[in-house]
Amino acid sequence: MRRIRLQSTVVIIGLRLLLLFKCATTANSFLHHINNVGWKNHRHHRLLSVHRHRCSALHELAGDVKRDGIKYGMCGVDLYSKWIALVDQGHVTATTCINTSDGDDDDDVDSLNVRYGVKLVKEEGGMHLVEFVELLNENSAPNSKMKERILSINQTLTEMQSTLWTIDSNSTSSGDISNNSSGLAIKCIYDELYVAQLQLVRTLRPPRSKEMSGTAVARTASNTDATASCQPPQYNPSNSFLVGPLRLFGLQGDFHGEGEPRVRMSKLSTRLNEADSRKWDIYHNISPVDPRGHFLLLPDLEMSDKNWRDQSLIAHDCHDITYLASTIQPAGSLMLTFNSVGAGASQNHIHCHGWVCPPPPFLQDGIRNGYAVEDVAVASSFTLQQGVTVSLLDYPCTCIKLSMTIDGVGGADKLWPSSIFSEIGGAIATVVQIAQEIEAPHNVAWTNSQNNVSGTVTLHSYVFFRSKAETIIPNTNSVYRLGASEMLGLFHCTGSIDQMESLSDEMESILSAVSKEPRNNIWDRVKVELSKQ
Repeated sequence: MRRIRLQSTVVIIGLRLLLLFKCATTANSFLHHINNVGWKNHRHHRLLSVHRHRCSALHELAGDVKRDGIKYGMCGVDLYSKWIALVDQGHVTATTCINTSDGDDDDDVDSLNVRYGVKLVKEEGGMHLVEFVELLNENSAPNSKMKERILSINQTLTEMQSTLWTIDSNSTSSGDISNNSSGLAIKCIYDELYVAQLQLVRTLRPPRSKEMSGTAVARTASNTDATASCQPPQYNPSNSFLVGPLRLFGLQGDFHGEGEPRVRMSKLSTRLNEADSRKWDIYHNISPVDPRGHFLLLPDLEMSDKNWRDQSLIAHDCHDITYLASTIQPAGSLMLTFNSVGAGASQNHIHCHGWVCPPPPFLQDGIRNGYAVEDVAVASSFTLQQGVTVSLLDYPCTCIKLSMTIDGVGGADKLWPSSIFSEIGGAIATVVQIAQEIEAPHNVAWTNSQNNVSGTVTLHSYVFFRSKAETIIPNTNSVYRLGASEMLGLFHCTGSIDQMESLSDEMESILSAVSKEPRNNIWDRVKVELSKQ
């Protein structure tokens, strides 16, 4: 088989003269609310300047969010209900031990045990999905910079109201959202088509594996012009998906380690035809970018001989993810993505991500409801014999879009003709193979959309050709690493508010800085290779 190397500040509040925060502290948590403070006098009032277009400052867009129900799933599986159940059972959390040493010469090295994740807070009238961080040994390392960092994260989360989604306590298991004054609380900035969102809890996520760290451009300004390769390092089955406390798979033992593996949410079948029905496992992401849900998709982990392999797409993967995208219901409620080595991947084991759509910054009235890449012009296009439209987009980073309209009536229960996915899945695989052959780091995204024509949906895939994993934010010394979300137009900031502010007016140029050029050469090769199908 040939190898194919392949989340403004929306804060739902009534516009009042004063915003009071209820004090809510617990013995083991540093989550606390500002009590009896006039919001206009608060130091973060500057974050609430309202703008609608290009902004150079943070702002809050207050008003009613359309929350007539969160629903999303694939292959007939209600993933949102499964997500709520996992959060309610305390599974969407992780504990990490952080070295608090401020230098290499410290004789006594203290450590902080930190738990973070998403929890379900049940109150009268509803339940809230809440991001949290808490110290488990708060008396240790009293003066450490890391402890100050954890305290700062908690304070900022509190100032953002922490409550992210309110679920009506009388709603059904489908997770209908109540229409009251509580809701999503995030901070972000808008820059025309692009948006940057503050993601402080993501600071605590597990690090990239050592072998993947070595594939990235060195974090120095002098090396930011260096190119990266999508060529993965040699596969090592002792990766964190298979070994250790955060693993997805494997019984307790000498190889997989102590403790129980992560709870699998579901096993999805591609059902491309009666004879060949490959399966994909779906798990929750241990550090979700969206409290409403963030998922990992991996080829059946029980089949170690075929699916314990490196982070590069093969043809079957492209066909399978295309099929899974076709079953997204409601149409457009999820985005599936892949990061190659050198393009945001942190683990060298084949996997994709699932994101809830639209992302939180796009939920406000008056704001666009999709990613930037979904709303740009086409520079050039052609159509393959069975109806796949292939387009070069007028976008800062080189991007090839592939789309095809199909009958959507059957949903996940329909056995699609293999020819449909042979055409579009094969075309996607060919484009990805081109990226692999020129060793261009790449990101791939899949979703679907409902058409005005009754009973049809359109499959969409975007393949981004990259030159490197990261770049310097202009006018700063800050290195910024990009994954699939950033390529789509949503930038995640895990550093600070200052980092997010520095992205204002710069997101388009950052995308340009990591683009593989000249794009016309790539486009010409895409046309030649696809003409052979």
